Amino acid sequence: MTPPPDITGKETGPVAAKNRAGSTVAKAFKGAKAALRQNHGLLSASLHSIDSAAFWFIALERCCKQQLDLGRRETKTPGRK
Repeated sequence: MTPPPDITGKETGPVAAKNRAGSTVAKAFKGAKAALRQNHGLLSASLHSIDSAAFWFIALERCCKQQLDLGRRETKTPGRK
């Protein structure tokens, strides 16, 4: 599984109120089912259904949680420096 693209781009700020900001996000989804938006979180999309987009969002969220859990476990392992 390849990691999702980081779709930050130049359009950053508290709210994506400009059409071109949305276009940047849409272009980043070319060939991807999910993405990470720096300082915003996870995004998912599907051409098929909302259910499919929800499935990929939940799958990526679970992967992220596992990664965080593994990182925490590594820092708490006894005898490691």
